[in-house]
Amino acid sequence: MTEPFYGEFDGIPSRFDGDMETWVYHADKKSWVRINSASHSNAAHELSKEDFDYLFPRLPPLPPEAFKESRE
Repeated sequence: MTEPFYGEFDGIPSRFDGDMETWVYHADKKSWVRINSASHSNAAHELSKEDFDYLFPRLPPLPPEAFKESRE
């Protein structure tokens, strides 16, 4: 599996794999939430892993179901 991209979506941390699957971190829920990839691609900025970790330290891991289809 290719590692999902790191991104920032209107100041919100995100992980995405192109056009298929996108997850954003929901601070109020303190969890990752899957969102519509089309809306994400219009406002997202790809980041390096280093920049992502600097801007968004100590995030929980993605849920086990994230990018599962890409892994099979």
